[in-house]
Amino acid sequence: VDKITNQDIDVSKNEVTSKNQGQAYTTTKKEFENYVWISDTQNTAGTVGNQDIEVIYYYSPVTTVLVKHLDKYDHSIEVATSQTIDGYIGKEYTTNVSSSILPNYVYSDSTSNTTGNMTREQIVVEYYYIKESEVRAKYIDENTGKQIDNYPDIVGTYKEATTYTTNKLQIPGYTFTKIDGSEKGVVGKDNIVVTYYYKKNSAGIEVKYIDQVNKNEIATPTY
Repeated sequence: VDKITNQDIDVSKNEVTSKNQGQAYTTTKKEFENYVWISDTQNTAGTVGNQDIEVIYYYSPVTTVLVKHLDKYDHSIEVATSQTIDGYIGKEYTTNVSSSILPNYVYSDSTSNTTGNMTREQIVVEYYYIKESEVRAKYIDENTGKQIDNYPDIVGTYKEATTYTTNKLQIPGYTFTKIDGSEKGVVGKDNIVVTYYYKKNSAGIEVKYIDQVNKNEIATPTY
């Protein structure tokens, strides 16, 4: 720890007082711009003896720790308000993940200096968060433009930069025709919608001619 005495700060501010042996004395610590008092020699008051007494007050330069909460893949996006921790050289500091971040973000990782001791230069701590997005697969009747009965949207939540996959379903009574969107890919910051279109199969008409007595089908009708 840098310990700065009064002499180191400004010699003109030192005080020399003459006292007779046996007299009581009292000293007072001073305030200095950009410095904070840390400790002293524990003899700031007492009784004068037969030797000179030196009283020393120790100071340390003030400094700060800046804590940032950023989007992992775009550091221009602040996920939470930055914080400044005031202190002095050598003071221990501790920082934490923010509990008040933008919606749909989750904590990812951080720089390695989330705790430590303050230095003369400002320390910058960065916490990184990842955006989560929704991937939605829809199954639509091509003729009506509506969702196919009993086949609701399939929705998943994915972190940015991870891969996603949706599925083309086999739907009885329907034939797949086309897809709008990418069946699989990499998630970004925006929600993704993948739409599968199906055409309803035509209903066939089968006519049979049955012998009412023996219930057998009449093979060849006459016209």
